[in-house]
Amino acid sequence: MKIRIIPAILAAAAVAVTLCSCSKSETTGTSAGTVITDCNVGETVTFGSYEQDNDTSDGAEAIEWTVLDKQDGKALLISNYALEAKAFNDEAWNSSRWDTCSLRTWLNDEFYNTAFSSSEQEKIQTTDITDEDIKGLSNDGGNSTQDKVFILSSDEIVKYYNLSEDNLSHDELVLMPTEYAAAHGAATYFEDGSCWWWMRSEGYFASDILAVDYNGKLDYINPDNDDYCVRPALWITLG
Repeated sequence: MKIRIIPAILAAAAVAVTLCSCSKSETTGTSAGTVITDCNVGETVTFGSYEQDNDTSDGAEAIEWTVLDKQDGKALLISNYALEAKAFNDEAWNSSRWDTCSLRTWLNDEFYNTAFSSSEQEKIQTTDITDEDIKGLSNDGGNSTQDKVFILSSDEIVKYYNLSEDNLSHDELVLMPTEYAAAHGAATYFEDGSCWWWMRSEGYFASDILAVDYNGKLDYINPDNDDYCVRPALWITLG
């Protein structure tokens, strides 16, 4: 299957253009990590590092994020690329609850400790995660959690990408995997190399979880697909 990765500058521009008019973010880099002193919604910033070019000999690459929200001296970031291919829940094909899924464990343990220095971890906020029932159906959203790293819910996708029940797709939701994620099993669309990526909201049945497809449209899928991708999000303290 042919893989094509869009250069970082193009992907960043595609997201930033429609989210807002942006000014330059202020960052400070040290050997201990990156401190983001200020930023604006829609900007691309770098924070943390993770293997992305699939060449471990040159070390991990800086992670690029888009600023989705900013309030009270904090910023909500979402990665510009799919960083890994992983199942939402590799322990139970029919369980799509965020509070018990294997992806939540991986994000808040292995990924958190690999991608961020101790000083960067101090900047990452603990976020209260509460997911509502989907359209009042019988499936509950699971127990509330407190997470350092998470993935977006359907409500957050609708809010930050201006979706509606009549329009559940958006070009800005089309996502490319890194070369590392593609080499480690990310399923990609043959025409442009885009991938599916997970959300944390349950679907109509216990075996359904929402995800974003190759074309940027919300859809349901079984949670044990290990070729779907991870797009982390987190809140950080600025300054």
